[in-house]
Amino acid sequence: MATHINKLTGHLNQSKKLSRTLILFLFGLSALAQDCLNPDYSLSDCYETKGNTRAAYLFFEEPQKCVNESFEKLKPIEDIPCQYECNSGEYLFVDTQTRDYSCKKCPKNTYSNGGGYSIDGYFGEWETALNPDSEMSRKTSLSRNCYQYYWFSWFQKDCEPCSTTPGGASFTCGEASVMETSVAFETILKVYFVKKGKIEFQYTKDSTKESDGWISGLFQFFIDDIAVLEDQSLNDDPSEWKSFSYEVYPGMKELTFMYQKYNSDQNKDMRLELKSLRITGTEYSDLECRQCSFGYSLEGSDRCSLCPSDYYLNPLNSECMQCPDGTHSQEGSIAKQAQDVCKVKRDCSEDEIPKTYTQQCYQQAIGSFIKYYRYNEDSAPMETCSVKQDVDFIKKFEVPCLNCINGQFLDHMQDDEYMCRECPENSFSNKESKYQCKQCNAGKYIQSGISITRFEQFPSEHGFSTFCLSGISMSFTYYQLLTIDKAADNYCSESDGFMAVYSQGLVAGRREIPGSTLYLVSNLTISEDNQMNEATYRINFGTVNFEYEKDSVSLYLDNKLQMVQMKTGQFGFAIALTEGKHQFKVYYIKQSKESYVVINSIEIVGSHSTKKTNLACIDCPIGYYQNEVGKHECLPCQMGFQSNDDKTGCQVCPDGFYTPSAGSPCLKCPINTYPSADHKNCIVENHIALKSSNGHSYLYHFSFFDTYLNENSSTAHNSLNYKLCKSQGGFCQNNFFGPLITVVEQNNSWYTQNFYISPKAPANFSKIYELEFEQTQDVLFKPNSFILGLFDEKLVQQYVPPATQATSNNDAEMFGRCKNNLQAKNQKIIKSVGTSIAGINIHDSGYTIQYRGGDKCFFKKNLYDFSSEIRYVCDHYEQEGWPLLLTKTEDNNVEESDPCHLVFEWRTKLACRHCQTYEVTEVDGACIWYQREISQNPAKTCSIYSHQFVDDILNSNQTFNDVKIDRSQFAYRRSYVDSCSPIEDFMRNKTVMMIIVVLFVGLSLIFVCCSFVFCRYRRMKYQYYERVNLLRGGPGNRNTEDRSREYGESNFGGNAASNNGNNAGANAGNAAGKRQIIYKINDEDE
Repeated sequence: MATHINKLTGHLNQSKKLSRTLILFLFGLSALAQDCLNPDYSLSDCYETKGNTRAAYLFFEEPQKCVNESFEKLKPIEDIPCQYECNSGEYLFVDTQTRDYSCKKCPKNTYSNGGGYSIDGYFGEWETALNPDSEMSRKTSLSRNCYQYYWFSWFQKDCEPCSTTPGGASFTCGEASVMETSVAFETILKVYFVKKGKIEFQYTKDSTKESDGWISGLFQFFIDDIAVLEDQSLNDDPSEWKSFSYEVYPGMKELTFMYQKYNSDQNKDMRLELKSLRITGTEYSDLECRQCSFGYSLEGSDRCSLCPSDYYLNPLNSECMQCPDGTHSQEGSIAKQAQDVCKVKRDCSEDEIPKTYTQQCYQQAIGSFIKYYRYNEDSAPMETCSVKQDVDFIKKFEVPCLNCINGQFLDHMQDDEYMCRECPENSFSNKESKYQCKQCNAGKYIQSGISITRFEQFPSEHGFSTFCLSGISMSFTYYQLLTIDKAADNYCSESDGFMAVYSQGLVAGRREIPGSTLYLVSNLTISEDNQMNEATYRINFGTVNFEYEKDSVSLYLDNKLQMVQMKTGQFGFAIALTEGKHQFKVYYIKQSKESYVVINSIEIVGSHSTKKTNLACIDCPIGYYQNEVGKHECLPCQMGFQSNDDKTGCQVCPDGFYTPSAGSPCLKCPINTYPSADHKNCIVENHIALKSSNGHSYLYHFSFFDTYLNENSSTAHNSLNYKLCKSQGGFCQNNFFGPLITVVEQNNSWYTQNFYISPKAPANFSKIYELEFEQTQDVLFKPNSFILGLFDEKLVQQYVPPATQATSNNDAEMFGRCKNNLQAKNQKIIKSVGTSIAGINIHDSGYTIQYRGGDKCFFKKNLYDFSSEIRYVCDHYEQEGWPLLLTKTEDNNVEESDPCHLVFEWRTKLACRHCQTYEVTEVDGACIWYQREISQNPAKTCSIYSHQFVDDILNSNQTFNDVKIDRSQFAYRRSYVDSCSPIEDFMRNKTVMMIIVVLFVGLSLIFVCCSFVFCRYRRMKYQYYERVNLLRGGPGNRNTEDRSREYGESNFGGNAASNNGNNAGANAGNAAGKRQIIYKINDEDE
């Protein structure tokens, strides 16, 4: 029986095997048939000759298995429009069975851009994407340049263009070897968009504010030379990525990424980093979906994502798998097996378990207080450790009750129950007051801020964050420490950064292994001090105070190293902060197993936070006062006044001092100026005395340029009362010279600017404002100024758009009125370019007066004030002259890089200094009727003035510090007549004397020459006659008759042979005979 059963069982097993085999065979035939019914396809490029369409070419993946199929099935599917659009997350799908096409969602773990390019640094794609063989490189044009600024020009030298980081995690800019100059990094990408698309990228940048106020670390993004992003925000957190997106329309676009910084030892590690870049619209649709290599995606996704923490990506199936219970993994973990990345969490220490503390303190004995806490069961799961199961979440634990923080006091509630409460508004508390609230007296103000001393929890509510990275080299630069990519393998597995421990502080190093680096980061905004609407001044200047102990830390403020403490022990450190955004970072590198650091307390003054307490009572600064008790601000003294000794009131500035603004301490007027009667400004003296570099004393007379006229003002030159303004007519009204009309070129456009100058004392511009604008509206600007400018409204709006860029109430009001309400003929923006005198200096051919304290300069986004100067140049060819605005093209000494400092030049003989006696030459006139006029000739750089000017100095007791005025050292204009005689004049005239001597010598030479020639002539004549006599009667010669006959016959028709016998004929014949004899004698002699 058993045997039969076994046989039956065997038959059944064989039947099952046969059935399974048959099923698999039939399934294979079905699959094979299915493959042959739906062939694969490949899409061609677009054919412009066929109406801008493409074709799908069909094929079998394994053609040998489909030999019996009709080739009709493989006929290409044509006329697929190239402009068929699919959205992101879709691709162009061709159904080979129905021979139709449509958009289809991408499958799971794939993605598409809908036609474009994407680079994700989280997956290390930058290096591959910028490879010359990549699809993006083939279809776009990429150029990378860097420049250094030198002598008003940019050069490509001593800097490195932007490049990818190792591993392709980001695209970074900022490497340069040249120091103490500006550098710029430019990356240009030319892309053609076939449809409306979008540009998206993530970036982070380093930036800081230089000592002169200039922002280093400006990032700009341009599309076709139009700036669509200009990020000059300060102190960005390099661990946080900013996102930007912008829609673009079809056509060729030039995308420019520009990063600029001032390169120095402190800024050399500053960088710009692009983490991801996504460009869509370059194709009408994606033809296929791309596979997620290091992440996952759901169906219809346009990008891949990292697996979250406590999950890992299995590359075999591209699925995010959850770690087993009790284990933990970092975000973006990738592994084939869970044990490779999912680590067992260690047990949390008591300090790491979140706790909830009671706000009440309970008195156990006199001076002894305790409070209670419970472990927080509802807190989020710990990433680096797990809470043991035996932790009691119900039981109360007691700890000593610490002192209240600054600004609080211990209030007795009931029985033995106490609680820390904030001091009343008009009082403060701190350690010095033994945490008892005290009233702030008059002359002082209450300083409020943030005080962190108890650390019941991490101070994230005050803007603090922390993290820990492992595997950091000790030789890393600060920039590398702050911008290292926080990938899964860089996070510390045993720590998440600084840990708050009650009664101790922020602790780092107790949980971590050596080589770990812990970061503590805080972003602060120091609130604006000036509250113009209330006419008060809140002195909440910013400070950050640290107290720490045990090990060494490094502290950076605004990306600049502030402190490196390499010693162990207990230390404190304070940092001053200016108004605006700031970021400070503390990082600690654990060097040994035993080392750790504790930050015991943090105090922040002046932050924008609303969670502030009254920390201290501070004396009002000079220039401010407070006559009431318990106030949080000091009031500014008016112009011309400063606070008294106890800061409870104001008093007039002493002689020689002035205040340029309300709340300013009294400042000493510059040399050669004196304070006005109300001590609100300084006025240039009528006479300026300065010492040159070679020690000479120079005296200038400035009263000529006074625009304040009176009944004694004169137009007579060289008069003590001469005022140039009186002779200018309509060009000097209301105490201003002007208008000075200047045409400037900016961005290929021309703009007209008008300037008005009151060089000696400030004048009120209100009257000219009404005249120029035909308006009586009160526009906010500084009307009492030395120099004012009227700038074209369109020029101003190029630099400061009225709707978005007004940086103060003043500017907002000004722009609003000019934009909307002010409808006058000129449409000008009024700006003061100088309200106080900064100094007076001399130069080679004159002197310069510098002015400061103007309105905000729109050329630099209203970050700086306008300033100016007038250069007075001695020019004897210019009578009165006229001031002109200089530009770089006109004067190489004008700084082109500072458009907020305007330089004027005034060439006139009135700017020449007073000649000293040794610089003047007396010139004698001609002696006419026994009288001559004596005149003066000055040197090139000086003029001769009347003695009235020096007498005016001596009579007014004007002093010039180290310059002493002596009446005898200067030359004075004078002209007088002296007696003379012609002979004396003749003898004094060296030129005439020289001419006479030359003529005498010349005539003497002529006489001698003529005498020599005459004597020579007489001698030759004597010799001649002697020769003639020899020829006539001498021996060996022919007789006289033969010669007479021979020559007489041929002389004038034979007149010599006639018998006329008269003397005339004989004489004629003899003369002719003599001439011929002389000729013959000469021939024979020769």
